[in-house]
Amino acid sequence: MKIFKVLSLTLFFTSSVFAEAWEINNQADWKKNIQSSKGIIIEDGLVSPKEKTGHFKTKLKKFKTKKSLQSLTLNQSPVWQNWEEVPGVGPSNLGDAPVFLAKGPKDYWMFGRYKPLRAKKRTKLC
Repeated sequence: MKIFKVLSLTLFFTSSVFAEAWEINNQADWKKNIQSSKGIIIEDGLVSPKEKTGHFKTKLKKFKTKKSLQSLTLNQSPVWQNWEEVPGVGPSNLGDAPVFLAKGPKDYWMFGRYKPLRAKKRTKLC
């Protein structure tokens, strides 16, 4: 089961004179701003699936004047309850800071810094 911690969903909008912000930081804010959801549970700041698939849709926030989205922040939980080590998945030239993107069963991508392979030392045969 995948569990994601939603520390805060902060939508900053800019205004010509004053900046207004729309922030969702706690359970009450989430409940107040959900338009629809299916297959998920939001409890204790965690979004957890209760079915194989799910969706989440917030209410549309309206302002008196036209705004532009300045930033959107979502944080993933450090809780990794579904993590299983699989050795030898990445390529041998994968350097530091790898990122693993699982799109589905046996359908994944791995991104990271390229590390050139070192040439093996050859011995002279005389």
